[in-house]
Amino acid sequence: MDDHPDEPSEDAENPPVAIPPELDQIVRGIAQIRVTEEISRVEAFSGPLPPPEVLRGYNDVLPGAAERIFTMAEAQAEHRRRSDPSVG
Repeated sequence: MDDHPDEPSEDAENPPVAIPPELDQIVRGIAQIRVTEEISRVEAFSGPLPPPEVLRGYNDVLPGAAERIFTMAEAQAEHRRRSDPSVG
């Protein structure tokens, strides 16, 4: 069985071709190049509070962070209500 299935076989239709050593080295180098894939993920939200999964993440990093975020959002809403009569 052929050890190198990607290489052409030596027969009448495919006579062996001499490849210059420099070209052979380049081709073998290209064959060893690794392809990396980068996946990016972007999330966005609007409003005074992040989604629950983001709040959970904050709590994982800093216990009590979600409560602090809620307190901050409540204080901001109260400030806006007092400062701007058109806000409900």
